[in-house]
Amino acid sequence: EQKVENILEKYHNNTVFFEGNILFHCLNHLKDNDNLFIGNSLAIRTLERFSPNMNKKISVYSNRGASGIDGLIATALGTAYYHTSERNILILGDISFFHDMTSLLIGNHYTINMSIIIINNGGGQIFNMLPYKKKIDKKYDKFWTTPVDIEIKQTCKLYKLDYYAINSIEEIKNNLYDILDSKGVNIIEIKTDFNTTQNIQEEINQKF
Repeated sequence: EQKVENILEKYHNNTVFFEGNILFHCLNHLKDNDNLFIGNSLAIRTLERFSPNMNKKISVYSNRGASGIDGLIATALGTAYYHTSERNILILGDISFFHDMTSLLIGNHYTINMSIIIINNGGGQIFNMLPYKKKIDKKYDKFWTTPVDIEIKQTCKLYKLDYYAINSIEEIKNNLYDILDSKGVNIIEIKTDFNTTQNIQEEINQKF
């Protein structure tokens, strides 16, 4: 654990904007008794690889659906429904969000406090980490990455939810804590460039 912390320390600064650092700073804003629901696919793997242990007493939830990402929002909202006096945070990717966004209707019918942090890297980028990616032809994005051409901000209007955009580590540090204290269901979108993320992750991997 100490070796991992020593290697990651230089990347946990205010300028390196890759998904491991983004999750690290998001988790820094959690406090004791918070509930963290972490999404499947890339989100949970990024958390495990790039976020060292924290000296905080939080509850961590996850859900393995039939196809990996189905039902994440519904399950997280159900969890938050029974923890109305605590802060509830869901972190997931954009494909997971779009896959289950109709579950946001639940938030309009019950008293639920939950902040949904969407790491929007433009599709199912987890497949870029697999070795056979280089052997797939130009139709790779169409059938594997499957980016969704829908603005998350517009979906928030549809479901009458508050929307926030965060574009830097500084904004996470300065703004996220107050957003997490907000009542109701709130959407926080963090857009990332996965090429940058992948390059930094490969650089880190070489240090082990």
